[in-house]
Amino acid sequence: MISVQKNPTMLNTFYVACPALGESETVTDYDRAIDLCWSMHQESDSYAYIRDAAGDIVGEYGDVMEGIADLLY
Repeated sequence: MISVQKNPTMLNTFYVACPALGESETVTDYDRAIDLCWSMHQESDSYAYIRDAAGDIVGEYGDVMEGIADLLY
């Protein structure tokens, strides 16, 4: 049997970003990620999101379509 070792720190990392602010941060605590995402959204009044270690979006604030439109126009 093949054993795969998982790095618990890597599995519990969250990437938080706000394209309108041009800011991002990686944290290891989901609650901290939610707080950062909310703060970024409040500061920019635009879309902010959280991705887990697998790249899936696990939290977001704001309208993604408006966020993209703001970046394009």
